[in-house]
Amino acid sequence: MLKFTADKDWSARWAARDSAMADNVVWLKENLFPQRKMIVIGHNYHLARTNPKESTMGEELYRLYGDRMLVIGTFTGSGSYADNARKEKTLTTPDSAALDIKHVILGLDG
Repeated sequence: MLKFTADKDWSARWAARDSAMADNVVWLKENLFPQRKMIVIGHNYHLARTNPKESTMGEELYRLYGDRMLVIGTFTGSGSYADNARKEKTLTTPDSAALDIKHVILGLDG
């Protein structure tokens, strides 16, 4: 963060942050849960397997885990949020008949 404060290099800042997040996930997997499946919850930007502009945690993890890694994008069901330009956006009401994340997780083996 100190380097970013001086040079304002957003790409380097994001790459360093996502690399550190990936290192944390790898450490957890190898040291605490070596024989278990893990669920990592995060923002879709960081979990993405590819990003044409930045290096992401998801890209680094995909290089290590390949098809053993499943990425599921989710979003909140109601309310509002601020987009990247800090403009408030209101969410549309979700389809009550659609599956949500708990249905997907409960349907996984193990």
